[in-house]
Amino acid sequence: QGEEDLFILFITRNSLETAKIIGYKKYMEPNQRGLLTHFKTRKSEKQKDPLASFQSQSYKAYEILLSRVLDNHPDTISHLIIIPDGIWSRIPFEALITEEKSGDTYADLPYLIRRYSVQYGYSAADFLRVQPTGRRASGILAVAPIMFPYLPPEMNLPETEEEVDMILEDWAGSALKREGANRLNVQKKMGDYQVLHVATHTSGYGNDQLSLPHMILRDEVLTVEDIYTLHTEADMVILSHCDVLEGEYTQGEGVEGIARAFQYIGAPSLVTSLWPV
Repeated sequence: QGEEDLFILFITRNSLETAKIIGYKKYMEPNQRGLLTHFKTRKSEKQKDPLASFQSQSYKAYEILLSRVLDNHPDTISHLIIIPDGIWSRIPFEALITEEKSGDTYADLPYLIRRYSVQYGYSAADFLRVQPTGRRASGILAVAPIMFPYLPPEMNLPETEEEVDMILEDWAGSALKREGANRLNVQKKMGDYQVLHVATHTSGYGNDQLSLPHMILRDEVLTVEDIYTLHTEADMVILSHCDVLEGEYTQGEGVEGIARAFQYIGAPSLVTSLWPV
């Protein structure tokens, strides 16, 4: 994404295509803001007809960014790997719609996810470097500090105890809860399981006390720099936090934050959130 224009690179198994959208910033930024507002609040900026506004904005994004390639390969593409730049990293492409004025309710809309499976990467280099391997780890490690003695009481997350307990009713594994969800235990055990599930608070931007993105454990925080020093054998990391994909944006590199750090240390698959949960 340049200052005024947008550059798109399409790579398939047998082809390479490029596109330049001139003057993109002028006519697409309002569309981006509208989509962000709608995804976060389910309301349009104009407030009159949220569904119609969403359909228009969503289809426009699909038409400009994806249709020129996907419509030309209707039967040969089933899986998309999207490496977005700028504000597009905060928009779920699978919720874009592929047909204009195509439904009377949100449930009726032809979302991209109905046609394609969608996967994301932070950069081409990161994506190629972190690929699934023959791992020997098994089971799930579920982490929930639940109470945070060093934070105000309203920051406690009592519902996450039930979340962890329900997971372990259906999956073989272990839990680190309450005092057990401390930094030492998490660092020691996170590399031993096939799935890592962490239910806590996170910050993508840091705060007045800590300038680095971090997630909060029972006794202290685990910063993005701490995570970069660790290793995991997990095939999937589930970050059950608010706004996990928020973070500092670097031009040409994307968002730097907790989720990207887990991908860097070896997790090929991440389940995260874009908004408060």
